[in-house]
Amino acid sequence: MSRARALIIAGHPGPSLAITALVTLLAAQAAPNGIGPVLTGPAMLAGQLSIGWSNDASDAAGDAAAGRTDKPVAT
Repeated sequence: MSRARALIIAGHPGPSLAITALVTLLAAQAAPNGIGPVLTGPAMLAGQLSIGWSNDASDAAGDAAAGRTDKPVAT
């Protein structure tokens, strides 16, 4: 598996993008004329990806011991 693909999978793209979209839409509703919604999307995505990556990193030893091949950090 390529490094880029492993990073994408470890970031849990489905939930990360769903939460990012929801929060960005809420920010756009709260301040439709400001720059806040423009900055909210990238900030939320970065936060969600860092959560996914750190979670996979902290679970790596247990996942490797369990033989999890679907977890890129463990393989």
